[in-house]
Amino acid sequence: MRFSDDTVKDIMTRFRREMENGLGRDTGPTATVKMLPTFVRAIPDGSGERRRLRGPVHL
Repeated sequence: MRFSDDTVKDIMTRFRREMENGLGRDTGPTATVKMLPTFVRAIPDGSGERRRLRGPVHL
């Protein structure tokens, strides 16, 4: 399925509007797209311990 550029822009505009409504104090309860505000406290810097899951490999 392919969409024209105008259709994609319209979808993006509508989706963004619905996300903003979902975050709004007054519009959140009735919004189509429910949103909860969250915050990123830190981003990975690669210094943490890495854990790998290993399992059997069947070829």
